[in-house]
Amino acid sequence: MALIIVDGGALLSLKGSSSGSVGLLDFLTTIEAMQEMMQIGIEVRLAMPSKAGRQSLYATAVATSRKEGPEQGTVLASVSAPLRENTYQSLDVALFRLLYTLDGKLAENELEKTKSG
Repeated sequence: MALIIVDGGALLSLKGSSSGSVGLLDFLTTIEAMQEMMQIGIEVRLAMPSKAGRQSLYATAVATSRKEGPEQGTVLASVSAPLRENTYQSLDVALFRLLYTLDGKLAENELEKTKSG
């Protein structure tokens, strides 16, 4: 499991917020469960590219195979999303949505593999 902040960023707390919403600890626990259940590795990256002097925050989640053999380390799915402040109530909610999108992409890819194989 990896949570990587690329190109700067603040330290993130591992405690849930007092608002009763999901927290970063819940996010990390969900990643661990997905990795164990699906035999995959998940890496989440946050990046702040600058376009025309304007900063934006983007998140990318990548799932790789942990199965023994030639497929080990192969990228199974990757999703990215801009994290706009007016779209999500908090960073942890945005990251959970990214995880759900990754899970959906993994399911789509698995379904396609079964159809063609």
